[in-house]
Amino acid sequence: MMNADAATLSPAGSRLSAAFVPACAFLVLLAMSWTQIPPVWTTGAFGDTDDALRMTQVRDLLAGQSWFDLAQRRMAAPEGAPMHWTRVVDAPLAALISLAGLAFEPARAEALARLLYSSALLALLLAGAARLARVLMGEEGVAPVLASVALSGAVFGQFIWGRIDHHALQLVLLVFVLEAGLRALDPRHPRAGARAGALSALSLCVSVENAPLVAGACALLPLRWIVDGQGRAALAWLAAGLAGALSAGALVFIPAGALASRACDSFSPAYALAGACACVALAALWALAPRLASWRARAASAVGLGAFAAGCVAFAHPQCLRHPYGAIDPLVRDIWLANVPEARSFLALWREDAADGFVFAAPLLLASCALVWAILSTRGLMRLRWIALGGMGLVAWALILVEVRSFWQALFVLSWSVAYAGLWAQRQGGARWLAFAPLVIASPIFWAMAKAIAQDAPAARASAACYEPSSYASLAALAPGRVLAPINLGSHVLAHTHHDVLGGAYHRLSAANRRLLEMFLAAPEEARGLMRAAGVRYVATCFDAQTLASFTRRAPQGLAATLARGDARIDWLFEHSIKDAPMRVYEAR
Repeated sequence: MMNADAATLSPAGSRLSAAFVPACAFLVLLAMSWTQIPPVWTTGAFGDTDDALRMTQVRDLLAGQSWFDLAQRRMAAPEGAPMHWTRVVDAPLAALISLAGLAFEPARAEALARLLYSSALLALLLAGAARLARVLMGEEGVAPVLASVALSGAVFGQFIWGRIDHHALQLVLLVFVLEAGLRALDPRHPRAGARAGALSALSLCVSVENAPLVAGACALLPLRWIVDGQGRAALAWLAAGLAGALSAGALVFIPAGALASRACDSFSPAYALAGACACVALAALWALAPRLASWRARAASAVGLGAFAAGCVAFAHPQCLRHPYGAIDPLVRDIWLANVPEARSFLALWREDAADGFVFAAPLLLASCALVWAILSTRGLMRLRWIALGGMGLVAWALILVEVRSFWQALFVLSWSVAYAGLWAQRQGGARWLAFAPLVIASPIFWAMAKAIAQDAPAARASAACYEPSSYASLAALAPGRVLAPINLGSHVLAHTHHDVLGGAYHRLSAANRRLLEMFLAAPEEARGLMRAAGVRYVATCFDAQTLASFTRRAPQGLAATLARGDARIDWLFEHSIKDAPMRVYEAR
């Protein structure tokens, strides 16, 4: 609802007013997370393995590696690691580093580029959330929605300062895709469909983790047309935006080679074909619309064309019907993937620790209840938009049942309804603070407090020390060589040293990671022969509790368990470790 003062604003004044609240939210989030910045600037610390490997990829690009060559030559040596990423994130980072390099030394230029990149993503997230709030609730919803973002813990999760992996960008794109798709449900704004299609294509170019949600967002407009016959123009705009952006993305971001041509875990010809089929189906629906008077006819046409498009993709790329993790070696799955928290299903998380599962699910459950209330208490176009968001929420819940890594996507689909619940309570004559009270109760930060109090802080700190840049000082000081290190440390070894590594925390490296694990599980003398055959010069060990327990359970006398105990001398390993450093570094003789 627009008040009298807002109605008299000039266009420039209106834009200034619209930017004021997001700017304030940005400053609040900056103050909340300010302590994250000094470690990035002073030590170059990375938030996770993806951040470390992303920077390694960007360095290689700046050093002259081909745009279409995405293999990481220093990982899984000597073959190299074929990465399932694209250059969408690499390009702006490389540009920022090059510009910063005009005034700073390389390490500082990288740190500045990472901070600028992460701050830009946070600003875009707030801008997108404000736009989505206006679509769902009007101007009065902007402040509660941005408060919801602040209380979501995003700056302590995917939007940590200095983080450069692709997950934060995907969340930003998801918010903008939702805003465009929901706006296009209004027959007065069909051109928003083009924006929804183009942003959906860009999301696929970044990675395919959002593919189900992107598909759901693109399905909103055809579903609206099926129900009441409105929105025909939006179908054409959606097809145009999707076709144009996918065509450009295929030319710019699909790498050459046999692996890329059959890949299903990254943007590849399979996804380009799926998008092309979707565009053809949308164009056909647009052309047939005048002849389809009933919703049954429209539904039958949409189902038929959709089934034909899906059949074409399945026929051309049958390998994409299988789960991308299906080919992972059982040993690698047991020791590595089973210990990756975000790769677990929600049911596995619940069985392992019901209290932990409840803390994880509570914010989403409360947001889902608020979304149901939003549907029941609105009318007309507003109700239609909440129903559409509810459908997206069902897709998000399905993803969480498969892997809990989809928590953030689900949160940024469902949580807007909590802001609506607060506004509804305020409209019923309640105090102004009621608009923000539900945000606190449904906040992940609120529910995580009990978990933070109960968790094993010393163990968590010990594991985190394995990834600090200072832990790699003794290894970085040695002459170049191949390193045997735990799977999760591979990316950090590349980022902080000049060495090669045998494996890393990526599902495409199943065979390389199997060889790595066999060395750690083998008895010391047997491991010596395996390491010699693989050209290993150094061994670097810093185990988290779960990984070490897996090694010890399988091979109590193996190399990993022996080095961790420190109760037996291995005469062919010479230790180079720094005193009191968490990482132990050995050179094989």
